[in-house]
Amino acid sequence: MAGERAGGWWEEFRTVLPQGFLDLAELEHHAEGLRAVEITQIPGLLQTEDHARALFGNAVSAPPQEQIDARVEFRKRRQQVLDRCPPVPFEVVLHEAALRIRVAGRGAARAQLWALIEASERESVSLRVVPFEVDGFTHADYSMLYADGPVEQLDTVHLDAVHGGVLLTEVPELEQHRELYRRVGEHALGPADSRSFIRKVAQEM
Repeated sequence: MAGERAGGWWEEFRTVLPQGFLDLAELEHHAEGLRAVEITQIPGLLQTEDHARALFGNAVSAPPQEQIDARVEFRKRRQQVLDRCPPVPFEVVLHEAALRIRVAGRGAARAQLWALIEASERESVSLRVVPFEVDGFTHADYSMLYADGPVEQLDTVHLDAVHGGVLLTEVPELEQHRELYRRVGEHALGPADSRSFIRKVAQEM
């Protein structure tokens, strides 16, 4: 295992990107399953290249062009966990806000939504949407990636923060985030209805 970690593809970016990027890629690579909750962002594993490029390029402290190119390439490489055989199972609960925020232009935003629809048709991907109209939704500030290990005690939670990603591994923290994921999921549409919902948003755009 140690040798595999040392030789991961993300090591190619060690001198280019912050350590947090590498940690996230390694976490996803070794996970037996992934669960994500996103309120205002499309999950990185499902972002199109245009969406990712706009996200990095339009940041308040946008990095130089070569850094943007490296981050986009890195994000595309991360997405290969969904293409390998067998793919990593990926469950996503996504709020309608993330569907409607236009990180890029209208055309790129529409293409991103169709890419979500296509991804949701994979057997290994479950994508569910929480509509604005749902009552009693109190998790608008909640976002996470939950990586399943061989046993629950070896799971890891990744949280985005201003200073970089935070990894949580303590059992009480894991239990709390499993419960939060369950509660957020209670507000979401089923996969088929979510696909229809995303298609409707794309057609309106």
